[in-house]
Amino acid sequence: MPIVFFLAAAPAALALAAACKTSGRKRIAAWIDFALLAVPLAIGGGGTAVLAAYGLAWRTAVKGPCVFAYCAGLLVLLLWAYIYLFRQTGGAESILGFLFSLLLLGLFAFAGFWYVFLGSAWMGNDCEVEAEGGILVEECGFMCDVDYYEYHGPLVRGREVLGRRRT
Repeated sequence: MPIVFFLAAAPAALALAAACKTSGRKRIAAWIDFALLAVPLAIGGGGTAVLAAYGLAWRTAVKGPCVFAYCAGLLVLLLWAYIYLFRQTGGAESILGFLFSLLLLGLFAFAGFWYVFLGSAWMGNDCEVEAEGGILVEECGFMCDVDYYEYHGPLVRGREVLGRRRT
């Protein structure tokens, strides 16, 4: 679990370092990027811990914007890193610098893909269904399993699985 926390928090820490180091317009953009990375972590991580104490969990209406904001912040951070490294290595002036820039771009794309993939796996997809006892939340998970949870509102659902259907 610590490695997951590190992988999620590292981009936010880099954005915070950039926000503290830069000045002018870049500073405002860096703080916005930090907010795009830190707020989803606070909601997704801290909010999940608070909700778990009450037997609740976030629904897709909250997880979706968190994943989108985090991935947008990550994309901006990776773009800044690429531009900085492109300038430092003289990317357009030498073959070696150009190849290094392409290698970095490929690594950033690979990392970005995995962040988006894991974020969408965490996000899931849910909807409300009518049942005999009332309203349930039907969530299609990562491997196409369908789980049913107690309905608690448009933003939260019960944490305990009431039923499961394998597809």
